[in-house]
Amino acid sequence: MNGRAGDQRTNWRCLRISGNKIMPVLSKTNVYQGVNAHLNSLLQNQMAEWDSFHNEHIIHIQRVLNAELPEGYYTRAEKLLQAASLALYEDVYTSIVIYEAVSRRAVVCIELLSPVNKQPGTGYVKYGHRRKQIIEKGLCLVEIDYLHEIRPAVAAVPSYAAGYPGAQPYYVLLTEPGSPTPRLSAWGVDEPIPSVDIPLNTANHAVLKLDQAYQQTFNDSTFYPLVVDYERVPVAFETYIREDQGRIRAVIERAKKPRDSEASPLVTPSIPPPTEQVPPVAAEPPLVTDDADAGSKEAE
Repeated sequence: MNGRAGDQRTNWRCLRISGNKIMPVLSKTNVYQGVNAHLNSLLQNQMAEWDSFHNEHIIHIQRVLNAELPEGYYTRAEKLLQAASLALYEDVYTSIVIYEAVSRRAVVCIELLSPVNKQPGTGYVKYGHRRKQIIEKGLCLVEIDYLHEIRPAVAAVPSYAAGYPGAQPYYVLLTEPGSPTPRLSAWGVDEPIPSVDIPLNTANHAVLKLDQAYQQTFNDSTFYPLVVDYERVPVAFETYIREDQGRIRAVIERAKKPRDSEASPLVTPSIPPPTEQVPPVAAEPPLVTDDADAGSKEAE
């Protein structure tokens, strides 16, 4: 399903006033193009919810990728790279690994970054060591990062959280073994997620349609439409730069407009959106290896 703003199926919305109480503005499908800023901020400020999203999104990424793999390759979901907590538990977050079928050799590792592996501390250090090992073993590493409130795990990526000029809130970083420069694809609020061209060997590649996977994760959920309220700004709204705050407000106004005559009201969700805001982790601007390349977007 395509849940972008222009989709006529996005019609499960309401703005009702009962007495002095304004009811939530809800939608069955994603009102944003690309990453839903309302949901994404909620996930970053409630760790338990991020765990659930990670597990669901990895499944959709794998399914979308399987449809694009050339013959002779397969994927497996493996607990490979990321630490799950700062305590003793590791390898809970699942990665996607692409294998050559004949040799059964791993060629690509795809990571959806989690908060604990970006925050300063044990998880961040362990992730840095282990990502280096993956690359040294000859795997292409694809890192997907939706966590705009925390500095990037790789210093070559401009930090949106630190207010670095030209930084974008979301990105995919592709690192090939032996390549001196990682390939950065970055995008902003209410922008489609770019597809990622993943090299498998010198002759073959696969296209990861990440936007399709994200929309499936949101639109297939029965939970996210009940907690994403477009009547209000996202939690931790101050973590977005002014331009992106303007984009979010534009999405809110768009969400309040009825799509068609079939629009129907919703019952107030039994699980209210959170009211507490957790401040983002402070971060220093990272070192950038190539401003021109790192700051640019790659639309695949």
